[in-house]
Amino acid sequence: MILEPGHWVGRGSYRPVGETLGCGVEVDFEITEEEAGKLIAARVESQDGAELGLTIWVVADEVGTYSVSVRGGGVDVDGTAKLEAEPHLGLLWSEDGGTHITFTLFEARDAIGLRGFSRAGKAVLTWEIAIYPRRNVVSGDNIVAFDARRPKPRG
Repeated sequence: MILEPGHWVGRGSYRPVGETLGCGVEVDFEITEEEAGKLIAARVESQDGAELGLTIWVVADEVGTYSVSVRGGGVDVDGTAKLEAEPHLGLLWSEDGGTHITFTLFEARDAIGLRGFSRAGKAVLTWEIAIYPRRNVVSGDNIVAFDARRPKPRG
């Protein structure tokens, strides 16, 4: 899977299909490795002030695909994804069949790209987000350290 455990951040936008203007979005999430799979705790905030908390569970199966469950903020979907080789694709759906989400993860210049579509009832959204590993930034004395574990140079 191209997203490894750690703290990740991202920026992008979503847009209802048929509308010309999108809405900016920022994501902040932590991936932890659990015994059975990967747990992702995510916070999504849009520029219009809406905030969404999501819990995503990703578990490998015996045939090279992954089971994916997403819960939170009115989202309750399960599905399957192919995340070991390109193209990294996923399809999720609600139990009643009223919501469908499809996504792809891909390597982009200096980032991981996340694109997708969702349909809930008649509402269709599309999104694009660039995701980066978060680096700890510590500053002082005109020196910026990108790794908080490294001592600052003296002198």
